[in-house]
Amino acid sequence: MKHILAEIDFRVYNDGSVSILTPITDTAREWTEGNVYFESWQTIGGGICIDHRFLVDLIEGILSEGFTIVDQHDRKLSLPEAS
Repeated sequence: MKHILAEIDFRVYNDGSVSILTPITDTAREWTEGNVYFESWQTIGGGICIDHRFLVDLIEGILSEGFTIVDQHDRKLSLPEAS
């Protein structure tokens, strides 16, 4: 069985008003450095602490670039289907 970390680029931990977005792959880290503005004090354990009000837009941007994201329960996130 393939380990789930081999299939994902980002992990997001959402627990209220602050979420932690952690890039897993080198490509995800490079994308984050080039596309997400954050201060060094916003980082923890390789992840970036993000206000929940900005999280949905950020996740949509990441997914639209073709990256994969899982939440803290290892559920794969996806864009809503267009109607």
